[in-house]
Amino acid sequence: MFQHDDNDDDDDDDDDDDGDDDDDDGDDDDDDGDDDDDDGDDDDDDGDDDDDDGDDDDDDGDDDDDDGDDDDDDGDDDDDDGDDDDDDGDDDDDDGDDDDDDGDDDDDDGDDDDDDGDDDDDDGDDDDDDGDDDDDDGDDDDDDGDDDDDDGDDDDDDGDDDDDDGDDDDDDGDDDDDDGDDDDDDGDDDDDDGDDDDDDGDDDDDDGDDDDDDDDDDDDDDDDDDDDDDDDTTSNQAF
Repeated sequence: MFQHDDNDDDDDDDDDDDGDDDDDDGDDDDDDGDDDDDDGDDDDDDGDDDDDDGDDDDDDGDDDDDDGDDDDDDGDDDDDDGDDDDDDGDDDDDDGDDDDDDGDDDDDDGDDDDDDGDDDDDDGDDDDDDGDDDDDDGDDDDDDGDDDDDDGDDDDDDGDDDDDDGDDDDDDGDDDDDDGDDDDDDGDDDDDDGDDDDDDGDDDDDDGDDDDDDDDDDDDDDDDDDDDDDDDTTSNQAF
């Protein structure tokens, strides 16, 4: 009867001392209790790039499993590199809202609004910070409580030449309302320029009597060389 050769050298370890550290029993490990072949890297050479220790990464120092995408397959859609986005090219964290969760309420797409449907940036004032002082809601004022558009002149650009402050003039320094006639529409028929006439070409004040109320009793418009105001029929007759 001959002796069977089991391809080891019976020196109490389970390999055949042929230079590699396994026992040539068909699988690629050395049967020392752990599931790798002790060839210097921390995996068991079974075709996938992990070491079969229960977690889904290959223990190479970074926190992902080297499967081609840049996340660690822990259930959330980011790569656990310290910032709150998933490194997919856009600057948001894919949590359903259109901002990048960096503390301000906009989505960092170049314009200064938060893309919530209205044209302002939700910073507390009612304009959209585009350089002009209105809120782009269709009317030409800035909704700050007064009825003008803050463009330097004192009117509200609604087509008439006054500032809608209750009186009927345009606050341009003279006391008329620039409506074509030379009076200020305050109820009397003169233009309040210091003399008591209405500057309509004749020298009286159009108050019903035929004199100009300049304290002498003539109307300065009859040119008959007598000093009366032509308000009777006898004062100018020959006796």
